[in-house]
Amino acid sequence: MPLACAASAVILSLFIPERLFSMQHLEFELTTAFIELSKLLKVTGVCESGGAAKALITGGDVTVNGITELRKGCKIRLNDSIAIGDVRIAVRAAA
Repeated sequence: MPLACAASAVILSLFIPERLFSMQHLEFELTTAFIELSKLLKVTGVCESGGAAKALITGGDVTVNGITELRKGCKIRLNDSIAIGDVRIAVRAAA
């Protein structure tokens, strides 16, 4: 690693929490007007089942556009951003 890059990494680590470096960023391509939050968590592989998705949502562990979401049927639309722990899901239009 060049010295300049190493120095930049050290400086960044002083200002950005370590957990931000390990975040998983996913993109979901939406082909319909919306998808329900619980279904999105299943199809992206964040949750293995609908029950697991419901538990995360009702437990207050999921945010949509920065706001805690407690409804499993919440309609997720284009450009929404979902966060669950260290996982971030960006909803984009299908190509």
